[in-house]
Amino acid sequence: MGATKVIRGFTRTTLVVNLRGINSVFIGAKLTCLQMDLLVNK
Repeated sequence: MGATKVIRGFTRTTLVVNLRGINSVFIGAKLTCLQMDLLVNK
């Protein structure tokens, strides 16, 4: 029981970390896209 609990908590934290990483990557891509748009519009 203890092992499964630890594994469950570990997978949950990994998912949260992965989601945060994906979010930061997505935000970075969005910012670069906005910068490109600004450069193109000039």
